[in-house]
Amino acid sequence: MGKVYRARDTRLGREVAIKVLPAETASDAARLKRFEKEARAASALNHPNIVTIYAVDCVDSTTFIVMELIEGKTLRDVLADGALPTRKLLPIASQIADGLARAHAGGIVHRDLKPENVMVTGDGLVKILDFGLAKLAHPEREGGQPVELETVSELTAPGVAMGTVGYMSPEQASGHPVDFHSDQFSFGSVLYELVTGQRPFQGKTAPETLAAIIREDPPPIASLAPGSPAGLRWILERCLAKEPKERYTSTEDLAKDLQGLEVHLSELSSPSGGIAPLPAQRRRTGLAMAVVGMLILCGALAGGLLLGRRLGNPSPPSYHEVSYKRGFLTTARFAPDGRTIVYSAAWGGDPMQGFLKRPESPDSVPFGPPGAAVLAVSPSGEVALALDCWKSLFRRCRGTLARIPLAGGSPRELSENIQQADWSPDGSTLAVVSEVQNKSRLESPPGKVLYETTGYVSEPRFSPGGDAIAFFDHPIAGNGLGIVAVVDLSGKKQTLTAVLEAAGGIAWSPSGKEIWFSANAGDSIIAIHAVTLSGKRRLVARAPVSLRIHDVFRDGRALVSEDTFEQSIFALAPGETRERDLSWLTLSIPTSLSQDGRTLLFTEQEPVYQACLRRTDGSPVVRLGDGLSYSLSPDGKSALVRQFPKIGEVTPTLRCAYVLIPTGVGEPRRIVYEGIDECSGAGFLSDGKEILFLGRRGQEFRFYRGSSDGGKPRPATPPADRPFAISSDGRRLLARSSGVPAVFSLDAGPEAPPRPIPGATAADRPIVWSDDGRSAYLRNSSRVFRVDVETGRRTLWKEIAPNDPSGGTIGRIVLTPDGRSYAYGLHRDLSKLYLVEGLR
Repeated sequence: MGKVYRARDTRLGREVAIKVLPAETASDAARLKRFEKEARAASALNHPNIVTIYAVDCVDSTTFIVMELIEGKTLRDVLADGALPTRKLLPIASQIADGLARAHAGGIVHRDLKPENVMVTGDGLVKILDFGLAKLAHPEREGGQPVELETVSELTAPGVAMGTVGYMSPEQASGHPVDFHSDQFSFGSVLYELVTGQRPFQGKTAPETLAAIIREDPPPIASLAPGSPAGLRWILERCLAKEPKERYTSTEDLAKDLQGLEVHLSELSSPSGGIAPLPAQRRRTGLAMAVVGMLILCGALAGGLLLGRRLGNPSPPSYHEVSYKRGFLTTARFAPDGRTIVYSAAWGGDPMQGFLKRPESPDSVPFGPPGAAVLAVSPSGEVALALDCWKSLFRRCRGTLARIPLAGGSPRELSENIQQADWSPDGSTLAVVSEVQNKSRLESPPGKVLYETTGYVSEPRFSPGGDAIAFFDHPIAGNGLGIVAVVDLSGKKQTLTAVLEAAGGIAWSPSGKEIWFSANAGDSIIAIHAVTLSGKRRLVARAPVSLRIHDVFRDGRALVSEDTFEQSIFALAPGETRERDLSWLTLSIPTSLSQDGRTLLFTEQEPVYQACLRRTDGSPVVRLGDGLSYSLSPDGKSALVRQFPKIGEVTPTLRCAYVLIPTGVGEPRRIVYEGIDECSGAGFLSDGKEILFLGRRGQEFRFYRGSSDGGKPRPATPPADRPFAISSDGRRLLARSSGVPAVFSLDAGPEAPPRPIPGATAADRPIVWSDDGRSAYLRNSSRVFRVDVETGRRTLWKEIAPNDPSGGTIGRIVLTPDGRSYAYGLHRDLSKLYLVEGLR
């Protein structure tokens, strides 16, 4: 397929690899097409275990790919001395499976997985190479026929190695169409060789090898590697099943099984870790074997743990409760002495407050001014606070950054609109998260931008050496999906994980070699995980409840909170006098209410984002489809929805696309708007044939209007921001301009300046235009006002408050233009703080 050169990118000052198509084959159209297909397939992926493609180019008829330079050995070289020990091969196998799972989630099948196409770096990071035979699961079509690449045209053709043939799947060897199941079989063949030291299928000739793949079973693993774990043998047998349907339903499940097995085996030598079962299989095939295997494995683990205790090894982690009141926490940190705990919480509906918990005191005592949240504690005993804190999503707390001595005193203000912060290890500077012009920024020192995104940044934490900052990079604003990343003080960023759900909480391990973080890594519970700077991940602690890591002291003690988060919907239907609970599962968010108040569109976030419909009289829920719902059409016949990437993708595609889902009979229809870099909130204009949405082209966000059929939209306003409300005649828009609500004319053109509402502030948020068109409903915290947009005169419409204020905040509010019917979300956030000893 080509020659590979080591080269230097003089512009960016980095070493790279260049893969060049040989000149003698450049005229071969089929080979050139295959080469370009490799580049397109690989460049669409971004994962720690897949080689990174930097550029594809052609100069003077020479086609080449510029890619990441990998320093290490191929897996073939690693296998030179024979089979690998289980503890050495499992991390390699887990990383290969994780990379394949990412490719398969993107619709890409490798089709040529073999030891020669896998590299292992000196620090154990695995990289999958050469998507030269990759096939898109939904290939382009020419003349209405699928484009397929022949795997082997002739068994004696030059370049057709026995190795390649030996790792084919039965369907590939038979010349049948292949999908991701084929890669699972090839992976099983590679894994078999890692375990036994020999290939599962070998013949004297290529045809004999292909015949063995199609008809024969490989020698039993137990006879070649009797010491291999039963769980590993069952995974292998499933991957090497002759029928694709008998393999894994998704490669993500395969990766989870390997990761679970790796965790369990590590626990046999480290009994301090918690026991977590292997992920449940999603198919009936092999279920009985899995159950028996689990019993054997659990028995072995129990025996290992008992033996560990007899030998005097440390006991499992112990949890000591620190907080006892009802409410929610934002941040908890160790003071420099390692004994005093500093945290902030809102107990029993009271405002946010800092607290000190000293070992000699049975209870916590207030610290700092009311309304302030703790952000970080310096080595010299200074506390960074967010004054006048107001809680936003995911326990972030925005406010004015200030510093105050731990011994007490008056805070000294530093800067405004700071969301989170952390002190450097020497206490000389801060890393802060701020928001400027619709972008979230990570700065250190404050004012020097190290990283910025149109999503948002959270949980910045300095490394123990002070030379890097770990953080969550959230690709979508207002969404809990996050990626663990690290950036050095020059701004060089490194991505360490795929996309995780419910990402929140980061701390460096005592050694500084790992980053501990809390997230739902695809198994429906928020646990504490660890990742190295090379991207190797493991489980640290799991419990039946959600665990959030706050801080780790140098002796290994940790501050961990047990968090409970619920989102409910309450609504008042037309003609009724009492609110009704319209929640469905555990995380329900109202998004749109029909003009007659009888139909509610909402989003349910568990187990995935789902757009749902429900009558406000309490009728059963109608699930419309996956995605985040935005708006009901004026006639109520359609819902506007945005769909998101799956968990495990590294960089979700943020192109401007929506789905129009019928609320009755009909098929969903995808709407794609061209030329927009990113888009978010959207709503229908009055005729239902046009859509108004907030989009970004370049650096600025503004509203665009486009056909409900998609295509190229046109700008509708100057720079603006959400939340927003469209007037019933579709001629005016109420949205934020320079941080405050203003009226935009949709008839005046995209450069017409908006008219601010007199007296409106940044705390006012538009909800809906009133039925007379002269007023609008704005919310300010939990209070809703009817405001005259010309004069600014406001009248209190309603103050919404939960019956139990502990940990409760009012979320999204939707109401009808006449103000007679409404629905609102109630976020219930409850936390308990623990001091944990024994995490490893």
